[in-house]
Amino acid sequence: MESDVLSKITTLEKPAKIKLGIFTIGNGYSEISDFLVAANSALKLSNGTKAYRSMNLGLGGGTSTEVIFPLGTNRVLNVIHVYSNTALNGIEFVFDDSSTLTFGCKTGSCSEFHLDTRRGESLLGFSVRSGFWIDGCSILTTLGRRSPFFGNINGGSHHAMIPPRRYRLVGISGTIGQWVDSFNILYQ
Repeated sequence: MESDVLSKITTLEKPAKIKLGIFTIGNGYSEISDFLVAANSALKLSNGTKAYRSMNLGLGGGTSTEVIFPLGTNRVLNVIHVYSNTALNGIEFVFDDSSTLTFGCKTGSCSEFHLDTRRGESLLGFSVRSGFWIDGCSILTTLGRRSPFFGNINGGSHHAMIPPRRYRLVGISGTIGQWVDSFNILYQ
């Protein structure tokens, strides 16, 4: 899609910023404040493949952190630990071989969410509430399940962070301070 839009704008006509508003049939609305930045959000993963970064939630300000899921291996994500209090502190991904990947801090209360891997369930994305920082999240799965909400359910505004159709979640990134200051998903 982004290549279609960008191809219609000549180099001389390209403004510094393009604001894109998207309306849906169900009266939904989403806005991309800087389409040129979003269209060029591709990055190269450590295994050499190309992935895309979603829009960023929160204002940032902490240390940049990135978690890339093991791609092309037989490791299966079994459990997700979410650490939170009045904001999201961190997320830990636990695989079938007991190895872990941690995004953020392992402070605050810890909640577990188990995936039903026998039925082929996997992580689809996150339902996130954010404003200046990430207030909390719930986990969305490929079987349509949603975890309880972890963190401050009344904070910020709601965002569904799932990859576009025909893409898969390959990691998460953002900035970490005392809690998760910003959050986005990586997909390919």
